[in-house]
Formats: sequence, C-alpha cells, structure tokens
Amino acid sequence: MLKTQGLFFGYGMNFLLIGIDSLRADRLGCYGYPRATSPFLDRMAEEGVCFDNFYAPGIPTQPSFTTLFTGQLPTTHGIVAHRGRWTLDVQAPFLPELLSRAGYSTVAVDNLADHHQGWFSRGFEQYINPREKGTFPSCHAFNAVAMEWLTQNRTKPFFMFVHYWDPHTPYMPDLKYRSLFYEGDPTTENEGSLAPFYKRPLMDWWSTRWLDVMATEWPEARGKQITDIEFVKAQYDSEVRCADEGVQQLMGYLDNAGLLDDTMVMVFGDHGEELGEHGIYFDHHGLYEGDIKVPLIVHLPITSAQGKRVIDLVQHSDLSPTVLDAAGLPRPESMDGRSILSLLEGGSREIQDQVLLTEECTWMAKWALKTERWKYIAARAPDFYGKPERELYDLHSDPGEQVNLWEEHREKAAELEIQLEELLWRRLEAAGRSEDPVLTHGITLGKKMFD
Repeated sequence: MLKTQGLFFGYGMNFLLIGIDSLRADRLGCYGYPRATSPFLDRMAEEGVCFDNFYAPGIPTQPSFTTLFTGQLPTTHGIVAHRGRWTLDVQAPFLPELLSRAGYSTVAVDNLADHHQGWFSRGFEQYINPREKGTFPSCHAFNAVAMEWLTQNRTKPFFMFVHYWDPHTPYMPDLKYRSLFYEGDPTTENEGSLAPFYKRPLMDWWSTRWLDVMATEWPEARGKQITDIEFVKAQYDSEVRCADEGVQQLMGYLDNAGLLDDTMVMVFGDHGEELGEHGIYFDHHGLYEGDIKVPLIVHLPITSAQGKRVIDLVQHSDLSPTVLDAAGLPRPESMDGRSILSLLEGGSREIQDQVLLTEECTWMAKWALKTERWKYIAARAPDFYGKPERELYDLHSDPGEQVNLWEEHREKAAELEIQLEELLWRRLEAAGRSEDPVLTHGITLGKKMFD
C-alpha cells in the first residue's frame, strides 16, 4: 500500500460500507440527540470522522443506493424512484465491479437485488440475502452472515456492503430494546396524537402493509389501537439503538480478527424518516431535512483521521470516488462525485458547490434546492398529502421547516426557482438527457395508489 500524508492507501486496504435504512442524522447523539440511541456510533464519531452535512441527492432507497454505487447523481443515472420504468444503463460505472476487476473480493449482505432491482448485484462475487419474504430480521441476522463470510474469506482484500433494515418501518425492535425509551400504556396515553395518522390518505394500503404487522407484533398494543405517538417514536429510537449495537458487533469482529487496522469503515443512512413532522408519519418523503439529511461516520485506522468534524456538503455520490481513491484506483470520468479523502485528513478538496439539488419520485414528484440558509421545494405534480406546489424555508430561523415563506418572500423564491431550474437542466444536458426524469418517470407508488 502507498503512504500518503500519514495514510496507507492502495490495494490491500479493506472496505466495509454499512448502510442503515431510514436513519435520520438527528436521532444520533453525535448529531445532538439527547437520548442514548447511539453510544457506539457516538464513540466512533469521536475517534473517527463525522460529517455534519451529509445529504441524499435522491430518495428513497433505490435512487439513494444507485447514487452511492455509481458515484452519479440522479440527473445522470436516471433512477429517481422505486420500481420505476427505467433501469440502470449497463455502461454506468458500478463500484463493486470496479473493485472486483482490481482483485478485491466483493460481497453484499442485502436484499436490494432480490426485492428491488437486479443491477444492485453487479460486481458482487457473492450476494447474500438474509431476508425471507415477509420477514424483518434485525441487524444481528445480517451480521451473522457477514461474519461467517469474513471467517471464510481471508486470502485477499475485500469490499463488503451490509444493509441494515433497522430502523425502517415497521418499528419492531427486539424485546430487550422495547422499553428503553418509553414507559406507560401506549393505548391510553396522549390520546389524539395519532389521530392525523389514522386519517392519513391511503390508510387501507398502509394498514395492510405495516400497521397490522405493528399491531400484531407490538405486545404493548394487546390488540388495541396505539394512541401515543411518543410510543411509536420510542420504537424507532430503539431500532436505532439496535443498529448501533449491530455496528459495534461487526466492528468488534473485525478488531478481534485483526482486520480493523486495515479496513476503512463507512456508516451512513440512505435516507431519513418523517415521524409526524409536516403531517407525514413513519415514512420518507417531502424532501424535508428529516428525509434527506443522514449520518456519515468514517473509521480510518490512523491518528490523523481521528476526532474530526467536517462541515462541507457531502453526498452519496462522493462515497464511490472515495473508496476508489483509497484503493489507489482511478475515478471514472462519468462519476459526478468527488473523493473526500482530503477531508478525512482535515484538509480541503477541490472547490465544491455547496448547493444541494435533490429529488423524489415515488410518492411525490419533487425537486428541492438547498443552500446554506434556504430550502426551496418545487412539486412537479400534486401529492396526496395536499402540500403546496411551492415551499420555501429559512433553515437559519426555522430548522424544522414549519413556516412556508413562499408567499412572504416571493423574490427569494423566484431567485431560487431560477437557480434550481438552471442547475437541473445543466446537469441533465451534461448527461445527454432532454427530459426531466421526475416528469417522464411518473410517481411510481403514488400514481398506483391514485389510480
């Protein structure tokens, strides 16, 4: 391996990427949350590098992980929704393929290829799905598979991707976690706090898919209706704690096996989760901060990458270029992202635009532009939550995005709309696209529900 400014990089370094589904940044202690949901990740952040402004440029899971593995933005790869009409271009770069060609053992412990789109298996020599239809195994079930593979594959450097589903809906933590953050009777307390949820659009679909499972599996419900939203939030937090212990278990295995000192570990969320804010319950859409701002914590076994906080804007598209950089491999020109290795060392990188352009097209068809202060959201089609066509938020005075300033600040809204459209079409044209994929794609799940 090559030594660069105190870091050893090149062929021989291992890579472990742990994606935690539906994990908001602000539910971890290292991002300011007061509950003890993440003691290990907090320590990992203190000893490694924590990114304060890590964002998803496309949600939910399919666009997010496609962006991660291709190093391309949704405007380039075109995957903007779940189960959409488009498939990934076979010429698009894909991180596991590039590493496999370079001699790495590549393995995924995940279900994206089996339950979502087949391109997620590209380049993985082994793709292991611990989930069976209708089951929601915890991170520990994924770890058991991952650790067995690591035990049997020690002959060459590895790239491993592990996808935890805690804390994705339904929130059903193991029994030992259930009472960590809640005391009381959730069927009698705080009555009315979940009334808007039970009246939400498409409740029949939601109930048969998730709510009935929750009611069956939550022993606290005892066949009754849950009335306290704080109970549901507590179960989400308990799932976060379970995922935290999962990361600790897997990294502990690497340490005991003598592998941790040669392994870069990235722990991140694919997207966040709305927990009642904005009238959106236990799901991930709207392009609010709770949806798109996710954690990124990086472990590198050298002292120069310890205890750092990075405030630069970083996106999922930057992770593949970073892995390639650390492996001593070139970044394909078709990747939009840029390596963050220099940020890990406490330095800077080539000037990056601190403006985020992000999209969703599964339940809602929207683009959003985020600057350091402002968030502007533009809907391409009506959404079934009845949100306005245009939203403008001052993130300095209103970080929770509760006051839509579109009427009050029409000039600022118009300025940001122009900026959004110019950036969007510049990127689309650079990718050889003549149509907005959010429009041509259609709202996949949302349209099905409307129809």
